[in-house]
Amino acid sequence: MNTNIIVVFIGLLVKEAVGHGMMLNPPNRASLWRFNPRALTDYDDNANFCGGSYVQNELNGGKCGVCGDAYTDTHPQKNENTGKYGSGIVAAKFKSGSVIDVQIKLTANHLGSFTYSLCVLEDASAPESGEDCFLPLLLEDGSSQYNVSKDDKEVTNRVQLPEITCERCVLRWHYRSDPNAPESGEDCFLPLLLKDGSSQYNVTKEDYDDVNKSVTVLFVVMNSVLVIVVVGLLAKEALGHGMMLDPPNRASLWRFNPRALKDYDDNANFCGGANVQHHVNGGKCGVCGDSYSDPHPQDNENTGKYGSGIVAAQYESGSVIDVQIRLTANHMGTFTYSLCVLEDPNAPESGEDCFLPLLLEDGSSQYNVSKMDYDVFNRVQLPEMTCERCVLRWNYRAGNSWGVCSDQTAGLGCGPQETFRTCADISIN
Repeated sequence: MNTNIIVVFIGLLVKEAVGHGMMLNPPNRASLWRFNPRALTDYDDNANFCGGSYVQNELNGGKCGVCGDAYTDTHPQKNENTGKYGSGIVAAKFKSGSVIDVQIKLTANHLGSFTYSLCVLEDASAPESGEDCFLPLLLEDGSSQYNVSKDDKEVTNRVQLPEITCERCVLRWHYRSDPNAPESGEDCFLPLLLKDGSSQYNVTKEDYDDVNKSVTVLFVVMNSVLVIVVVGLLAKEALGHGMMLDPPNRASLWRFNPRALKDYDDNANFCGGANVQHHVNGGKCGVCGDSYSDPHPQDNENTGKYGSGIVAAQYESGSVIDVQIRLTANHMGTFTYSLCVLEDPNAPESGEDCFLPLLLEDGSSQYNVSKMDYDVFNRVQLPEMTCERCVLRWNYRAGNSWGVCSDQTAGLGCGPQETFRTCADISIN
């Protein structure tokens, strides 16, 4: 008997942006800490995207907070004036009617366009009054937007300011990604800056990480009809990520050592993205969180872009050490740790076979992440050995994607999941 096949798509959730961007000159409120020690630190300052495309477009009817927060967040929202990051520190001063250089850094390129606008704060002790406060600005060439090209990573736009004066103005950058571009989400990035305005910039698509297309297929036979229910197409990449801060991993070392190269996206070492990891690279990941197929030395390998050889911490043989992990978004799942002794300090790690698993102080092999975990301290047991150059690795296997479990049922945390990895250079005496 021939079996008919019915395919039912349930959900098709709008995918989130894998990486993001921020306005660095003048520095937006969430990024001001990078330039001013008085400003509050936001390690996820490249992700002001209206709560994510699903929240923005499906839950909030396409609306976004004036400065990139979710529209329904309570006021003052984090990035509004008087909010968590809206401290009132003036980031830059400009002349009335001048053309200013605005620097944008994209940590992932989703094509689309940039626009700029300006709001004169009526009350410096209250949030912005709303969208009606923001008046559009033009670029120097008279265009209203900048169209992003695929190779854009760092963009400088020339923005025309109006013939006005203000003690407190809010310059806003708005990034609308291209909904038709492959692997791109329709997200608004509205990093807020203090002082004078701009217009729009159209973005191109670069090498940004793919989305996690976690597809669960349930097979149900009903009266000789095979019903294939595609639950989700939950093409949702992590909104934020995580990193090992103590000892500082290679990509985060710049936060503690001025000699280290800066990586503003140091919370996103996720094997190239879940789709790249599982659908392109067969589930494999670079030893320190890069895409498995990247050429060697990979960015986070020894001798790579961030693998400078600076020893971040020294420990005693056989000791139990405190390892600090910061999650900028919590996806449940598990942490594991491993150690590699560098055979050649002038070459990348030899491979996965170099990394030997470590146990936690209580003898367990992994830490199970709870839903409230954001700053996690694990007590990790080091082996009875010494090394001038060892590599301590944190591996985070998320547990928030829907998949098929080993018993053929379906659930969160089953099947392929996102993986985050970071490596720190240490010595053991």
